[in-house]
Amino acid sequence: MVSMCGRYFLAADGAALAARFGLAEVPPWTPRYNLAPGQALPVLRLLPGGRRLDRLQWGLVPHWMREPGVRSRPINARAETVGERPLFRDAWRRGQRCLVPASGFYEWDRGHRPAQPWAIAAEDGDLLAFAGLWDRWLAPGGGRAGEFRDPDTVGRASGGGAPSSACPVLVPPHHERLWLEGPPAAAEALLALGHEVALRAWPVSTRVNAVREEGPELIRPLPGAPDSTFRPSRGPKLWLHLVGVR
Repeated sequence: MVSMCGRYFLAADGAALAARFGLAEVPPWTPRYNLAPGQALPVLRLLPGGRRLDRLQWGLVPHWMREPGVRSRPINARAETVGERPLFRDAWRRGQRCLVPASGFYEWDRGHRPAQPWAIAAEDGDLLAFAGLWDRWLAPGGGRAGEFRDPDTVGRASGGGAPSSACPVLVPPHHERLWLEGPPAAAEALLALGHEVALRAWPVSTRVNAVREEGPELIRPLPGAPDSTFRPSRGPKLWLHLVGVR
């Protein structure tokens, strides 16, 4: 049994993010290797002034919620019901879609004690873009919070023993504009396509199990461990990453 995607890594710096997404300005960013819910992370959105990369909190607070608590901030949403569930449907219908840059993500094989983490990344080493939703929450006193969330599909690995689980929906570069700017019907069609990005997976140190751990050594393969090809299925169980703006 494996967990769904709740941790990822972004090994690119701000200059690399600007070049990848064609942006003149991006917020300061240094590579991070253990990104977790509740943290402020780079998210690409289409705003009235054009495309913009901001740091948004991972965990969605719907705009209508009066007193959001930690447990009311989901980090993922099933794509097949995202337009129906009260928590997400307003953001979906308003077209508040976003892209979450990542170098890769982690999944855990719960058949081991402690759970064995695996790093999963593009076979060609390119940056990934998770599909996501964002919303803005206004506090009664005027403060505001912004959050995001991503879609994931159930996956399975071929060969080598990599975990099978829900993983983020990955938007390939030639579909990124459609995800950010297209009508809802086009976005729904993208979610139904499944994955077009070839992925590889390798086991890494259990140090990544602790959110406080950080550094490039977290994605270093375990000695003697071969890579596995990770092929998410095209089944209907899609999930979305949710983010928010504070």
